[in-house]
This record gives sequence, structure tokens and C-alpha cells, in this order.
Amino acid sequence: MSGVRRDDSRRRSVPTYLLPILLEELEKEEAEEKFYSNTEEVICDLKPFNSRVMTDPKYFWEQTRFTYDNFLILLQKFNFGREFRTLDRDVCPGAFALFVVCSRLAYPGRLLDYEHYYNKDRSATGRIYRSALDHILERKSFLVTMHTCLYKRRVQKHFAERIQSVTEADRIPIFAMIDGTTRKICRPTTGQVLFYSGHKKSHCVRLQGISVPPGLLGSLYGPVEGRRNDRALLRQSSLEDWLKKNASYDDHDEAYYMFGDPAYPRNGQIFASYAKFCSTDNQRQCVKRLNKARVSVEWAFGNVTRYFKKLDFWPNSKLFLGLVDKEYKMAALLANCVLCCTGKNSASNLFSCHPPSFSNIFVIETTAFLSPEERRLLSPTFFPVASLLLPTRSMLTS
Repeated sequence: MSGVRRDDSRRRSVPTYLLPILLEELEKEEAEEKFYSNTEEVICDLKPFNSRVMTDPKYFWEQTRFTYDNFLILLQKFNFGREFRTLDRDVCPGAFALFVVCSRLAYPGRLLDYEHYYNKDRSATGRIYRSALDHILERKSFLVTMHTCLYKRRVQKHFAERIQSVTEADRIPIFAMIDGTTRKICRPTTGQVLFYSGHKKSHCVRLQGISVPPGLLGSLYGPVEGRRNDRALLRQSSLEDWLKKNASYDDHDEAYYMFGDPAYPRNGQIFASYAKFCSTDNQRQCVKRLNKARVSVEWAFGNVTRYFKKLDFWPNSKLFLGLVDKEYKMAALLANCVLCCTGKNSASNLFSCHPPSFSNIFVIETTAFLSPEERRLLSPTFFPVASLLLPTRSMLTS
């Protein structure tokens, strides 16, 4: 009958008596899913796309920022199996899905290049890229949005000692640096006033980051509209309320602070650099040394764009057509992994606090940031990280 809409709800619905059977089949498929166990399997799955470039270690590092061994650890920690499927039923090896994510973030390029070099359709590559980003951030986004372990009492004390050894600020126990960053974007078609920054004279988005002495980004909130300042970011992130609720010290313990520029308020969690309120020369010198050490948070932001150049190509950062928020969080997570692979960076050399090993960054313990000598002096009591996400907010106001 023409002109009559058919109700397919009954045909599409699954009978309740079939649900246990379907769940058992899904559990069997997950149990039978094969994962990577050695680098030979990774190279074997990547060879069909381009045998010449995939077997060159130097080219592989330039494309992904990781060696074969570290890339294998990423596959295992991100739960990529030998077969990766998208919601649009695109099928590819899990190694190629992670390769697409790393290579597209490492340098700005076109999907046409993947069709030319890796014999993969550009549309399928785009779908694989988006699905792989969602796959990783759904499982490991807490590693960059909020490291619960970084706010444990033992880690705070260790970081504060490292910063005090450089700044000689014994009366101000600082364990982290907080600041905001601006990422320029392509001019949006709607909401241009919201995303225009009068300070930067361009359309942009704002993010808030917290860096720690090993040079890693321990917390990342955003993005929000570019017209917001640092204090608005702090208020929207609810960071102060989270610290009050989850701080791992009692009332009689010494409190540790995050150090920020004068844009931040001075309260029980943040110590802002108000040099004009210093009454003595010693206090002024102390704040001056802390301001010099505060540049480490800028180094942490710089490491993200240093290893993953796609974020600097702002004409392709289209707010409503691209993946601006997911790409920066993914790049920050991978940048932390790269710094753990190298073992040192500018901030870690300044504070003499090296990053944890690459395998420990995914199963963080309170002793992961300590040196081997310091670990021997401590009892083997570990506190695993909780999967905590900061509250999300809409980028556009109603």
C-alpha cells in the first residue's frame, strides 16, 4: 500500500528469550578475540598495506612517534585485538587502526595519502580513525583528564620536595603547576562571538592543564569557548571541589598547593603569584623563583604540539566538522606516553624527577614516579588509579 508507513518496531525488536543466548555469543566472541603478543604479529598485520615503509623502523617512528616495542605495548594497553571493527562494519587489523590515529596526529595530512600509500579507501580510513579515537578515549581518557594518583599524599609530598629543591620555597609546598592554553581554530559559521578571543585576536578554544615535575600533563579540562579566561576555566572544571572531596590527607596533615599565575585565586588548593602582596624581600625572591619554575607547564603544553603537529594546523581545526576536543586529549595522552618512552625532558631535568616507565603509565601506582632507590625505602603498598572523569559541559551556551 503506497502512502502508508510501516511499523517495523516489532520486526526490529529482539525477543526477551533470545537475549541470554545473544549475550553468551558475545561473551564467547570476546573470549575468542586474539590480541597481539609480539612485534612480529604487528609487522605481519601492517605489511599488506605497504611492505616497504612498514618494515623501516625509522619511518615507523616518524609516522607514529613510537618504536615497534612501544607500539606493541600501546596495542595491549588500549585493548586493540588482531581485528578491529567500526560501527559501519569496516574491518581492519587493530595495529593499522592505532597506526592511523598516531600518524594522522603526528603530522597534518590528507586521507588521500592513505589511499595512495597504504591502499586503503579514504572514506574507510576516516571511519576507522574516528572509531579508534572513541575506542581509546572510552577506556583510557582518565589518564589525561584526571590522574587520581597524582593527588595521593605520597606523590604530592614527593613532587613538592622536587620543586622545593629548585625554588627553595620551603614555606610554600607546591606540587604542581596550573595554567590555561589557547588553541586557534578555523572561524566557525555559528557562535563566532563565543569563540573569539580579544586577547589572541582570533577564534580559538581554551583548555586548562596541570603539569607535574616529571613533565607530564596530570589533568586536562576543556575545550571551552575562547572568550573564557583562566578563572572561568577553573570554576567550570570544578577542580577545587574535587580536590576538597578527594584529597588524601587529614586535617592535621600539611596541605600542598598548585602554583598559578595572578589570574588564579589564592585559596586552600591554589597559590597564585601575587608579588605585590609580598612584604619582605625573601617573599619576593621566593615568588620570583616559583615564577621561573612555572614555565614547566608551558613545556608540557609544548610537548603535545611538538610531537603531534596536526594540532598546529588550525585551518583544519573545524569545530563543528572535526574532532577538536578528542584530538587534543588523544595527543596529550600519547605525548605523555612518548615522554615516558624517552625517560627525560626539560621539566624532569629541571626538577630531577624522571617520568615513570612506559608500562607503568597505564597502571599508575603511588611509587611509579619515584626513583628505584626511593622505592626500596618504601613499603610495597600500592594504590591503584580510579577511573575518574571530570564533569563535561556543553561548549555552546543555550
